[in-house]
Amino acid sequence: MTLAVGTRIDPPLAGASTTNGTTGRAVTLAYEVAAATYDVNITPTAQPSGTFGEYWIGNKTVTGFTVYNDGAAGLAFTYSVTRY
Repeated sequence: MTLAVGTRIDPPLAGASTTNGTTGRAVTLAYEVAAATYDVNITPTAQPSGTFGEYWIGNKTVTGFTVYNDGAAGLAFTYSVTRY
């Protein structure tokens, strides 16, 4: 399934993964979107005790993105994707 630009993301794109530090963690979307014009919301799902660090999203494509953080690897998070 491919979504056209301007189409609401439905069903919602969401999931869970773990951090991998500055190496990054690649996330593959459940289906392809028409353009890489979306926001990614990240929520840590366990107490990181100050080790999550700052995080950023890179390498956005129509099929996925990469989550980077400057803290510890292996910390659990959930993500959701929204169109902007």
